[in-house]
Amino acid sequence: MHQDRRLVFAAAALKTVFSQRTQNGARQALRKAVELLAPKHPAAAALVEEAEADVLEYMAFTTRTAMTFTHHLTGTIAHHPR
Repeated sequence: MHQDRRLVFAAAALKTVFSQRTQNGARQALRKAVELLAPKHPAAAALVEEAEADVLEYMAFTTRTAMTFTHHLTGTIAHHPR
């Protein structure tokens, strides 16, 4: 049961990281998650800290993908006016 609570706590901290709109916001939220986890869950904090580069790369990828999609959609609408 104790392990389940740790998992829920870590998941909630990470949800905040992935809900950020920018890499800088994600970086700050990730560091805050590590701060919150470290006192009682040092192994989870270390794991989150090790994942920082991967998390930020994910954020960069989703931002690039969204920008490409928006650019494509905008161009498509501009070429096909009603």
